[in-house]
Amino acid sequence: MRDSRVPLGSKFLAFLAGFGITGVVEVLEWPVEGILAAVLPFLGIAGDVAVDGMEIVAGPLLLANLLLPYLAPREIVDIIRSERAAGKKSPIIDV
Repeated sequence: MRDSRVPLGSKFLAFLAGFGITGVVEVLEWPVEGILAAVLPFLGIAGDVAVDGMEIVAGPLLLANLLLPYLAPREIVDIIRSERAAGKKSPIIDV
């Protein structure tokens, strides 16, 4: 994600796919969350808010990082992997 050689389009597509997959998972969880909120009102609602908040932030980030090597150009991915395997420092500047 931090490497400037990876095109922004690939990064955007990875995040978009991550948000989409997370959204589908959220929709599939609604029936279970409704039952938990009905059975355990206070605990169910508090747990639902905590878990959903974590899923909305961490889900797309995790999925985007997992999908990016498959969406970025193969040549760039091979170069980055070979640099990291050889132990070379990459030209990434952390901000």
